[in-house]
Amino acid sequence: MGVMLNLKRNLLTLKVPELPKMLYIETTNKCNLRCVMCPRSVMKRKPGSIKFGFYKKIVDKASKEGIKWIRLHGFGEPLLHPDLVKMIEYAKRKHIQKVDFSTNAMLLNESLAEKIIRAGLDEIQISMDGVTRETYEKIRVGAKWDTVIKNVKNFIALRNKINSKLRIKLQMIKDMSETYSEAKEFRRMWERKVDEVSLTSLSSLPTKKVKRIRGKRSCAGIIPPTCTQPWMTLYIAYNGDVTPCCDDVNLDLKIGNIKNSSIHDLWHSENINEIREIFRKREFQKLKPCRTCYILRGG
Repeated sequence: MGVMLNLKRNLLTLKVPELPKMLYIETTNKCNLRCVMCPRSVMKRKPGSIKFGFYKKIVDKASKEGIKWIRLHGFGEPLLHPDLVKMIEYAKRKHIQKVDFSTNAMLLNESLAEKIIRAGLDEIQISMDGVTRETYEKIRVGAKWDTVIKNVKNFIALRNKINSKLRIKLQMIKDMSETYSEAKEFRRMWERKVDEVSLTSLSSLPTKKVKRIRGKRSCAGIIPPTCTQPWMTLYIAYNGDVTPCCDDVNLDLKIGNIKNSSIHDLWHSENINEIREIFRKREFQKLKPCRTCYILRGG
């Protein structure tokens, strides 16, 4: 919290770091669910998955240029990719310090779970919205509560049995009308079973399917709303297109393509610096994906 507050306070004078802190690699933008809050409902891009050979070229660049953290997900379910285990193994062989991804866990059966753990994954974030079958299946359309609970518990037990250092994080979006009253119970339900429980907020809302409950903002009155992603992350879509925002579902903020640029050059390009200048001036309405972002609207 303190780091983020300082970043936001100092946005006008914030220096661009030499490299992004984290590199998203969109393994696939296909998904097995139709979650009511997901921006995939307005995604105009064609469905697709990254080729393993192309993925290796990106990781080679990342390793050579000094990227320490790669996140293997984006606007899709990573477990749908047939080469996910090989992707984890390859990134770790290339000395990427942290490799993680987020999943809905519907496909996290025991066989795949063991392969993922033994591949060297550093952290897994499992997104679960609700503490009851009714709430969960209403939000995560197409998922089965019993299957997910079984998969998560088995994954925890297997991680412990193997004695892996892999961190398990469970996350719930707390400010939807369906989940707002279940946030405390969600924490109680999982906090002694996993390494971290995260109660997070919606960032963008491209549809009207979700009613958001506005809670008290701990930063209200301290700092104006803004975003630090253009100073921290790059998101690489499965076709190589690059954006500085992990919520930019249609790549409206595209700054280039990794096929013909280095990570360093993209990170210091004129295109991304123009976006940073707009952020410094807080002229967010000029950027299409930022207009509906709850963070930039003050929560």
